[in-house]
Amino acid sequence: RANSLSTGPDFSFRLNPTNTPVMGARYGRFDIEGPGDSKRITAYARWLYQATARGTLSLNYEVLRAELEPPAAFTHAVREDLFVRYFTPPGLDATTLDLGATRIRPTGGDEIRGHLARLSSARQLTPESLVRVLLADEISDTYTDLLRGLAAGMLPLQGVVATPGFIYRSQRGDLSYSNQGSRFGYTLLGYWRRIDYEVLDQDYQEKSGRVELNWVFSGDTRFHANADYLRRTFLSFERTDVERSSRAGVTYRLTRDLSLVAEGQRMETESTLPGANYVDRRAMLLVAYSTGTSYAPRSRR
Repeated sequence: RANSLSTGPDFSFRLNPTNTPVMGARYGRFDIEGPGDSKRITAYARWLYQATARGTLSLNYEVLRAELEPPAAFTHAVREDLFVRYFTPPGLDATTLDLGATRIRPTGGDEIRGHLARLSSARQLTPESLVRVLLADEISDTYTDLLRGLAAGMLPLQGVVATPGFIYRSQRGDLSYSNQGSRFGYTLLGYWRRIDYEVLDQDYQEKSGRVELNWVFSGDTRFHANADYLRRTFLSFERTDVERSSRAGVTYRLTRDLSLVAEGQRMETESTLPGANYVDRRAMLLVAYSTGTSYAPRSRR
């Protein structure tokens, strides 16, 4: 169980139609059940240049001070990122490209330097279909990974294996295709990731995929289902974990404000580590009351 808070101001000064300096700060907390909470203070400065009608170039400097509680590998750390960003706003095509460098100074440890490269791109092929691509090669840590998972990435976070606070090089690639029609829709997602720790002997790589299905049977009845698969292989010692999960359910609208949801789920883990295998089966029956719009109208033309 985790809770995340981030708040702070942004200040922008438009010098002319093409140049806009931006400054800002953030205070953040990350609280989990049990030990391992963290606090973060971030400050940043950016210079935005409107290069084209849709494209913006910016020079960015970000500095972050993190205070970590046990059992973190260190109690304080300062992270600095200096990078150039190219950004196009959402539309038929949206792209964000970051290139730069990272420096991390943890207490009681050596300074760590690395490059920063991130690409996020989405392209709308038809009015119903969309393709997304994410590529990243950067220095990260387990707390940052957890925060990104709470921020709803392309795939749900698959869990952090090591003790919080360890620093590592993260390489990741995501690919997704979504087709949402008026009655039937589906999404296919897949990703690959490799984690190389700076001091910990627990390097691993993982592959994952997901299938999501949605079917509007009638104005009052909807079906949904999804299946996930993940395979994690440790590189420093002999261990492989395989996680599978599937879920299916139906939502039936009894009245304008009252709905009935029935759902079943199965989760399974297979591991070469003795005692780590398990199967979890769940069923849920939910009565939901809402005065808002539960079913948004969609044109069938």
